Amino acid sequence: MGGRSREAQRTYRAKVSANKIKLDTIRSIPLSNFAAASGLKQDRNDKKQFFTESGERIAITNDLFYNFDREQGGKGAVDLQMHLTGQDFKEAVKTLGDIDYDFTLQPVTTEIKTAFNSTLPERAASSNKARDYLINTRGLDASIVDSAIALGQVYQDDKNNVVFKAGNEGAEIKGTGDKSFRGSRGIINEGFAIEAEKPQQIVLVESAIDALSYKQLHGEGDTIISLGGNVNRAVMLQAIEKSKSEGVPLVAAFDNDKGGDIARASLNAIASASDVPVHDHRPSTKDWNTDLKNK
Repeated sequence: MGGRSREAQRTYRAKVSANKIKLDTIRSIPLSNFAAASGLKQDRNDKKQFFTESGERIAITNDLFYNFDREQGGKGAVDLQMHLTGQDFKEAVKTLGDIDYDFTLQPVTTEIKTAFNSTLPERAASSNKARDYLINTRGLDASIVDSAIALGQVYQDDKNNVVFKAGNEGAEIKGTGDKSFRGSRGIINEGFAIEAEKPQQIVLVESAIDALSYKQLHGEGDTIISLGGNVNRAVMLQAIEKSKSEGVPLVAAFDNDKGGDIARASLNAIASASDVPVHDHRPSTKDWNTDLKNK
């Protein structure tokens, strides 16, 4: 019996060791490879951003990911598989063990961009609901909101969403109803921006509402640019070039959470290649609009 017990123990230890090797292998899967294998489509203009079939935008940096539509993130392929499918840990590990990850990434094609609503929303006849939402729900000063509407940077679409123009081809969208809705349309190669004539610094934030909130709290004299998410290389390069050309500091004013940490790491990596230092300014709560409403 003792021999059988020792044999059983050896079998058990071998099984545990094999499972650990398998789990370590799964955890080492590059997220970009996993993203391709799982059907996510890579943004042609920003290799760190991917789209799900439903149009959710997921940023991937090394082994970290963040879905800014759901405002959720995690680390590693197991977390991402659970996030995408709703599987539990054991189910995710089993699924990942059966997938071939030697895939070529699939850039977003024109057809896919069209499927993700690449045209900008139509402008409604009135922006009254959008204005009311930004002032009464988000706590923004009427003067700041009215100025953005007058400049054509902010408008209301025919579904009563607030549209924040990001350059000529893209926009951030925020719902004004009871159900929280946040998304984007088009291609955001330039961020929603509040420009100062002679900026004291260039400030990067994660959303247009954060940009307006930062202006009200801290930003007189600053140029404030929204990424429209938490990772957008094109907009980060835009801010870096503005910082260099204006000869003023570059400030990372991202959210005080995991998504903000991903954005800070990405900006620091890109800016260091241009020898541009990045100054960190974090909200005391999760984001600048919450800071504003708590003021």
